[in-house]
Amino acid sequence: MSSDFAESVARKARYVGSPEHKGFPSAAGPPALRSDVTPCDPDISVADIGSALAEGIRRRCVSAASEQGLPSAARSAGIAFGIGACSRP
Repeated sequence: MSSDFAESVARKARYVGSPEHKGFPSAAGPPALRSDVTPCDPDISVADIGSALAEGIRRRCVSAASEQGLPSAARSAGIAFGIGACSRP
């Protein structure tokens, strides 16, 4: 992933939480925490998570490209993200 493409993806990336990683009510909906996933920290704000996601993409701390040419996962500031519903910018 080139730095220009990473920057383009980072600018457009948005964090959308999954209730399957929440043990508390959130913007993602009622908690539906699965036993086989790491729960999200309720003390980290959605804004901070979004910033960390964008920074991870900018630094190219991402998985290999998927069939759509975008990474399926990113990591930043100790937060791991699964990336779904992506479209090429």
